[in-house]
Amino acid sequence: MAGREGKPGAAVPPRDARVLGSPMRGPVRLPELDVLRGFIMIAMALDHANAFVARAHSSGEFWAGAMPRYEGALAFLTRFVTHLCATGFFFLMGSGMTLFAESRRRRGWTQAAIVRHFLSRGALLVVLNLTIENLAWLLGSAPVAARFHGAAAGELELSAPGTSGGLLLAFSVLTGLGLAMMAGGVFLRLGSGVLLALSVSAILLTQALTPDPSRGGIDYSVASRLLLIPGQTGPYLVLYPLIPWLGLVGFGQVFGRLLLDRPGRSFAACLPLGAALVVLALLVRVGGGFGNIRIDPGSGWMAFLSFVKYPPSLVFLCWTLGLDLVLLSLFARMLAGSAGAEVIAGTWRPLLAFGRSPLFFYIAHLYLFATIGLLLGPLGIGIPRMLPLWLLGLVALYPMCRGYEGFKSSRHPESWWRLL
Repeated sequence: MAGREGKPGAAVPPRDARVLGSPMRGPVRLPELDVLRGFIMIAMALDHANAFVARAHSSGEFWAGAMPRYEGALAFLTRFVTHLCATGFFFLMGSGMTLFAESRRRRGWTQAAIVRHFLSRGALLVVLNLTIENLAWLLGSAPVAARFHGAAAGELELSAPGTSGGLLLAFSVLTGLGLAMMAGGVFLRLGSGVLLALSVSAILLTQALTPDPSRGGIDYSVASRLLLIPGQTGPYLVLYPLIPWLGLVGFGQVFGRLLLDRPGRSFAACLPLGAALVVLALLVRVGGGFGNIRIDPGSGWMAFLSFVKYPPSLVFLCWTLGLDLVLLSLFARMLAGSAGAEVIAGTWRPLLAFGRSPLFFYIAHLYLFATIGLLLGPLGIGIPRMLPLWLLGLVALYPMCRGYEGFKSSRHPESWWRLL
């Protein structure tokens, strides 16, 4: 989630630093990455408003257990469009780590200092997950929190693979990001070729080593859960293990290096590369073998587009990363040319504000929608009535994120606030 330095809301830097074929010079922030991050933050908020407010959320795309079922196309698509979020978070975090490291090198940081920063920030993300984030799910009411995390607190619609029973600690996306940031900070020393090879290996190993769905009831160790196999063991639940998502961070780090060298060409290449990944996803899904982990036994288009997310199957990663890259290319085109400054200062400013304060947005939106859901009661109001509240929630979050963005940018680069 880290990015390059620059004053939020400042005018677009001279285009000579960012035009096609021109290497980046100076501590320039790339608004294209911020806009994409802001977009997926909004999609993520839709997913969580669906959980807390509509209470129509389903997240059972595990490697074992019952696949989620939806009442109709609206319920399915409300969940399906949010699959872009996790993939985008890990990929953009990798890119941001590369850009952040370069900006700090120019300020005189040593490689050891950069690694220590990522180790510290990664550890902080894990701590925030186990404390502040988990409390937000409890605030939203135990049944909703339990349904989302796959724990047993009352009667549940679905559960994660592993042991059923009371949930004590849920290791969610912040833990996955934190562990990947800690590992990725060490990997920044590696060459791009080695990084790509390790990233591809992590993804392929996930496809090969994920257990057969028939083994979903086994109590794997917590270490195995954190490294590879999502699910619940005793009171501990892991949703985003390290190895399956680490490959995206490596891809992002290599992409960040390309952005430092040739930003215009890198953004332009996102469209054909993203389209190729979407096509590959469809081919893997039609093939029905390696790369699917398992296939929804149902029929129809919703079953065809039901991909395993925990851990991410190859078809899931190709589909979501492909669409994220297509979106990044489109945003880059919209920001290109003389209209870029107008876009940043105009109607797209909320995307930049959300994209530049992702951790603050994440924590704040959980508590906001959890509180709304708590006030509306345990039955929920359904998706159609939830949508206006989701939009109103975003309106409320905008000035909060702008304020935090301004506060953080005013802190010294060495300040501990930079970890947040």
